Amino acid sequence: MKEDDENMARIAEYKPPEWLEMALAECAAPARFGQRWKEAALVAYSVKKLRRERESAGFMALPVANYVESLAKLATVDLREVLTWAAVSDLRELTLETIAPMIHLLQKLGVGLREALILVRIGMADAAGFDTISAMAKRSGDRRENELETCEAELLEVESQYPRDLYMRVRQVLSRAAEAFGEDRR
Repeated sequence: MKEDDENMARIAEYKPPEWLEMALAECAAPARFGQRWKEAALVAYSVKKLRRERESAGFMALPVANYVESLAKLATVDLREVLTWAAVSDLRELTLETIAPMIHLLQKLGVGLREALILVRIGMADAAGFDTISAMAKRSGDRRENELETCEAELLEVESQYPRDLYMRVRQVLSRAAEAFGEDRR
């Protein structure tokens, strides 16, 4: 943690070498170039910390917003800049229009497609007022090896109770999420 804080401080305090400042001045680089560079470096470092925390924590059966917020808290990362960079305006808004940036963010954090879809499904069930988390906790007990299968089974049961319009909306969002996962966004 101390090393992370020191690295963040170094990025924030970075002063480019004189030759770089002169080269930027000669090519008429915008005045905010240096500030934008620092912001980009801080976001990249924050994403790296989130990814490292995700690798350590692994999958957690939570709504996608709670999952990302938990990772940020564990990694001591301010999510605002990361969300702005990822074009995610609200972690809890899971619609056809907002799902692609959310999926791309999850990919950058090292979340695979199967886990990403489960997190989104839990988030949508939670937003619709269905209590999936306590049901999953009762069903899974302390066994973590089958957690994904347990979540999927519980979600199928919960989703069978959805009104038709909600069920169709969830399927459309999941289809768009799977498409977005395959898109190349470098």
